Amino acid sequence: LRIEAQEIERGYYMCPVRPGEVNYLAGTMGELRTSHFHAGIDIKTSGISGLKIYAAAAGYIQRIKVSTSGYGNALYLAHPNGTYTVYGHLKEFDSAIGAYVREIQYKNKSFTVDISVPKDKFKFKKGDVIAISGNSGSSSAPHLHFEIRNNAHLALNPLSYGFEEIKDSMPPVLSQVAFVTLDENSRVNGMFGRFEFSVLEKDSKYQLEVPVTLFGKIGVEVYAYDRLNGANNRNGVVKQTLLYDYKPVYKQFIDKINFGTSRNILAHMNFKRLVEGGRRFNKLYVDDGNFLKYYEVGPNKGVLNIQDPLEHSIDVQLEDNYGNIRQYHLELNNENYTTSIENKNMFGLKNKGFDLRSNILELMSDDGKEDCFARIYTKGEEKLVAHYNKIENSYFYLWDVKKGYPDSAIVCGKKYLFNFKKSIPSNTASQYADENITLDFPRYSLFDTLQLSYSKFVNSEKKIEYFNFEHYDQPFRKFATLTIRPKFDYDKEHSFLYTLDDNSNKYFAGGIWEGDQIVLKTRDLVKYTIAVDTIPPVIKHLKSKSGKLLFNIDDKISGVGSYDAMLDGKWLLMNYDPKYGRLWSDDQLDIKGRFVLSVEDNSGNKTIWKRDF
Repeated sequence: LRIEAQEIERGYYMCPVRPGEVNYLAGTMGELRTSHFHAGIDIKTSGISGLKIYAAAAGYIQRIKVSTSGYGNALYLAHPNGTYTVYGHLKEFDSAIGAYVREIQYKNKSFTVDISVPKDKFKFKKGDVIAISGNSGSSSAPHLHFEIRNNAHLALNPLSYGFEEIKDSMPPVLSQVAFVTLDENSRVNGMFGRFEFSVLEKDSKYQLEVPVTLFGKIGVEVYAYDRLNGANNRNGVVKQTLLYDYKPVYKQFIDKINFGTSRNILAHMNFKRLVEGGRRFNKLYVDDGNFLKYYEVGPNKGVLNIQDPLEHSIDVQLEDNYGNIRQYHLELNNENYTTSIENKNMFGLKNKGFDLRSNILELMSDDGKEDCFARIYTKGEEKLVAHYNKIENSYFYLWDVKKGYPDSAIVCGKKYLFNFKKSIPSNTASQYADENITLDFPRYSLFDTLQLSYSKFVNSEKKIEYFNFEHYDQPFRKFATLTIRPKFDYDKEHSFLYTLDDNSNKYFAGGIWEGDQIVLKTRDLVKYTIAVDTIPPVIKHLKSKSGKLLFNIDDKISGVGSYDAMLDGKWLLMNYDPKYGRLWSDDQLDIKGRFVLSVEDNSGNKTIWKRDF
């Protein structure tokens, strides 16, 4: 029997942190994170570690996980009603649980463990202390991550089941609205692209910062957030509704989270805008490749289709977990607009002079020449394209790549090379190959069609080669396989693939050598190079007042890959937090004898530190 939200008695769970006292949240369920929806609530612990964590309901420990990432030290409790609660980023477990975990760690000779616990080995009553709060794993500050899951392991919203310790009397806030043109003929204030507008309040009414006129197929996106009493954190909004001319066209309600489909968040929000340095904008339309089931939409999937110059309006209705609602009514097409690029997202145009959105290539010239055509070259054939709009000294041009992949373009004397290779569909398996690389895309690895752009740069004198993909803003659902056949010979024991940013900083990506080619599973089509790392990691011994062994370990090039400690020839458990590069022994151990610490980086370089205690 599946336990659904409405079947769980309100008050079945108690607050696992400071029960009976006012508590504050740093995060709510359904919030937009970089690659997933937040699956629980983050309960503040006053910026410190060491608070008691209580069992939210009677049950037994079903799973224990110790990891250097994710939830860090985490407990999973199974309850008689068929649900589970999860407690993450812990500092310590209950003493009996801790002893059991150490036994498994020594048996496996591994700090990181994922333990399925025999039923009824650790039973707790509601309100028993099960752990101590901390900052382990991917946590950026001390807090408790808390989840409730049903017996299908779908995450449920904890705030649906009580927790009177958390107060919220404030409705959500709509900060910004973005409008996106979804085909070549659509316009926002006469322009193609994506535009962000702040929402202002004037005379108890809401309005956009400037008049906005829309035409064609338009997607609406919002940057909205919810605040709870006593905290300044900007939390997620679980219910969002879009009305067009007073009729609902899109409804969103995130009440359960399926971990298997959570990566669809990359189509739920505007990923391109995020990686360009923007905020996490929630799309109020269902975009291509989005398989989530959080929506109620009509045949247009929330997309506005405005084909007249008449006055129109949208309403954005926001509702939080406590029923606080605020509705923003915004008028459109009701005033003469001013054509401007002030609100247009210009990241690509400013940095490269062109930008690609779906299959529409936009080019810009800002030299102020009159009657300047864009000359598009496809397979040597020249096409003349007139500007579709002019703002001050800037001219804007559009080209649909379905009409032909442009090899290059000349705009007012400036030449652009595009390196388009192939259109990669999202719903079928596909491959691109040349003499240097092979790219294999499994079915549904992409959310939308990819216009693959690739080039290679070689410096024979310095023996450097770059494999350039320009798709930092293209999200992937699944891993693609990149096979590179380099020109130069490399020390295969210490050479691997690295990504490079705009400042040529290298970041270890890895890969496996198969003969003279290197193979990498990746969800990032960016700039790659092959680099050698022969510099071993650094080990620094630190003094500890408690008498435990304490070290900083670091590797500046490929990063720390693994470590191993021995005491008098026997494996010794060392705790590790990669956020700080900190490595330490358990407090209760009496360190006597020959101690040997070995740290190896991701390129196979090793440093050994020895001392007799």
